[in-house]
Amino acid sequence: MSRLAIAQPVLPLKRMLVLWCFVLSVKVIWAVFTQVPGVLPVLSDGWYLFADYDNDGDLDAFTTGSYIENQNYHNTSRLFRNTGNWVFEDSGIRFGSFIDGQAAWGDVNNDGWLDIAVSGRRNAAVNADTTMVYLNYQGQNFIPMPQIMAGTFSSNHAWADFDNDFDLDLLTIGMGGNSGGNADTCIYYNDGSGNLVYDPAYAITNIGGFFLAYLDVQDADGNGWLDIALSGTVWGGTGSPYSVAYQRVPSGGYHSIYETNPGGGAGIKWFDYDMDGDLDLAVCGNEYPTGLDFTSIYKNDGFPIYSLVDSGIAPSESGDIAVADYDNDGDNDLILSSGHSDYSDWTKLYDNDGTGVFSESAWLFEGSYNNRIHWVDLDNDGDLDLIYNGGSISNHSYFYRNDSTIANTPPTPPQLSYSESAGFIIQNAGDAETPANCLSYDLRIGTSPGGAEIMHPAADLQTGYRRISGPGRTSFAGYRLPNGTYYAAAQAIDGAFRGSAWSEEILIQIGVENSDLIIPVPAFQLSASPNPVSGSVKISFVLPEPAETRLDVYNLKGQLVATLSNQLRQKGEQNLIWNPVGENGRKLAAGVYLLRLESCGKSSICKLAVLNR
Repeated sequence: MSRLAIAQPVLPLKRMLVLWCFVLSVKVIWAVFTQVPGVLPVLSDGWYLFADYDNDGDLDAFTTGSYIENQNYHNTSRLFRNTGNWVFEDSGIRFGSFIDGQAAWGDVNNDGWLDIAVSGRRNAAVNADTTMVYLNYQGQNFIPMPQIMAGTFSSNHAWADFDNDFDLDLLTIGMGGNSGGNADTCIYYNDGSGNLVYDPAYAITNIGGFFLAYLDVQDADGNGWLDIALSGTVWGGTGSPYSVAYQRVPSGGYHSIYETNPGGGAGIKWFDYDMDGDLDLAVCGNEYPTGLDFTSIYKNDGFPIYSLVDSGIAPSESGDIAVADYDNDGDNDLILSSGHSDYSDWTKLYDNDGTGVFSESAWLFEGSYNNRIHWVDLDNDGDLDLIYNGGSISNHSYFYRNDSTIANTPPTPPQLSYSESAGFIIQNAGDAETPANCLSYDLRIGTSPGGAEIMHPAADLQTGYRRISGPGRTSFAGYRLPNGTYYAAAQAIDGAFRGSAWSEEILIQIGVENSDLIIPVPAFQLSASPNPVSGSVKISFVLPEPAETRLDVYNLKGQLVATLSNQLRQKGEQNLIWNPVGENGRKLAAGVYLLRLESCGKSSICKLAVLNR
């Protein structure tokens, strides 16, 4: 196992007093926060999560946990639609009872609509934990995937392409009551058809599972493969706080590059604190067995060598770390929460001078702990707003509008190239605030001009608007395309999570000389049109080779409604015309159905909405 090499602390960092403004060279940046009350329900044992689930160009809110309404507690996870001007309306979409869990947004089936993974206890019973993935039906409804996953609570998740095969996989950590109370750390790999499969060959086996968990996923070494940082309480033994970072090696599997001995149990974040173009690591929590609180920043001295920095940031227990360029001056600032049993909780904002010197902001924020902190631009005014919830003397939710006078400008589009030896290379993007070497990126890949049939980004294909608030990847050099014809473009993302316009599209042709028929990769691409349907529907898919093929229709209860195909089909594009009727010949009732295709040892699922006829 490779272990972190800890150098001696560098010289203490200079502290600066920040009042109403932050001065960088001759540039004065005013950062003004206004607390906005009553934006969303106050939650207990739950969290907020923000994304543009309905693709209308603003960030909406998912809530999970308990909330009080009419003097009663309700354990219901639900979606709130952003209608502008800090007003959110209940969408009416419900996900059932989830408390003491977490959620994550990601497009698991690559259809351009963000899906969501949710975990937690379905009620107060310890052994009633559940992990579910809900597919987004064009912002109108969410359908639970018919897949059994290990249930978790005191949990956390992340969607990311861990194996570089152009689709999103799911990392889950937490306590698993259904498995006898053990904590688990699992990666479910996407098989290319939206199905999630646990592969023990790529399991993280160096350490036991975490609960009360925090995580971050980034390409920390810049080799094009995603690495993982975890912090929480380790199951087994003393149940001690712990934090660890794993490097993903291209040959498969993970090995540890950083471990506390022990200590952690709270926020953990990879970010470039000194703006030198590589990712450093911030960790906070509690040491064991000393019981001392700490907040540590480890400087990347040439991955995987890190040195501990004397940052002057306050020690934190039971809190979270969030990092972003909130004041639009081009560097990564840090906000931190902490809580103690005597209710001496606090939330502190630290400004970065651009070289990694932090000074505590004069802004006074409400204290909170056991929370998740979010930097999100809820009002689309070009600066990041601050949202967090969690415990204090009682449960609270806090929304701070950023009324900065300096708006963020988007980066310029990058240049994209591809080679079979180097993968995707993205370069030459620029930004008025964020240094060019500190930008991150997203990528779209299609089999048609302007398309994203192979890999859909977390951004609008025309405008580049980011549908999730957060950084992109530092590199896509680990990706390799199979034989075929592709159209690809890249987007740059700055420190305030704003995306550029798309780069000039490039055409990539691999192994297709003198070929008239190109089968898109991956195969299947199961689709239905029109959708929703009130009459006949055209169902299309592509087979990479002749194969026995079965196409079934299920209702949302998992009951078989109709079998549309069960026969040998030839290679190439397949089209079926179907007037939605059941096996009994009667028209299907209005509602949402699942088309399931099985062929070539794989499967694919497509949602179909049937209207009243």
